[in-house]
Amino acid sequence: MRPTKLQILTKTALMVAVISVLAQVAIPFSAMPMTLQTFAIAFCGYYLGGKHGTLTVLVYLLMGAIGLPVFASFGATATFLGPTGGFLIGFLPLSLLCGISVSAGKIKSLLLSACGLFLCHALGVGVTILYALAFNHNSEHRLCSALTEQQSASLSDILPHSLAGLPDA
Repeated sequence: MRPTKLQILTKTALMVAVISVLAQVAIPFSAMPMTLQTFAIAFCGYYLGGKHGTLTVLVYLLMGAIGLPVFASFGATATFLGPTGGFLIGFLPLSLLCGISVSAGKIKSLLLSACGLFLCHALGVGVTILYALAFNHNSEHRLCSALTEQQSASLSDILPHSLAGLPDA
């Protein structure tokens, strides 16, 4: 029997509340908060399925985007623009793939769930690195210096000494 619209709406509201509460449960690990939010997102996909689980996560993200303090450490809109914003975007494929994995076989289910978790963390870590490079002047300076030194070394190896203005050895 198919669930009614009221049942789907109730489960969606319940899961948004569960995700919001578990986002506040922080495990002190590093400067970046490690919360039970990711577990709640995966559970949402498993519980509601791919379509409804992903829509529930989208509702959760929209609630934070309009300013409701539902993200970790009661964050809201600014969290999207911070170093953890990639994890928030990564919640969509995580929920979708976990939801799809429910109807797959055991090995396929494990692979789909692992891919969802990998995508979530790849987006999160990628945005965190970009954020650090863009807004941390020391990192940016060190990265530019390293690239410049590398390019200089490469050019001196490629160009003949006479073109580089160096005396022949």
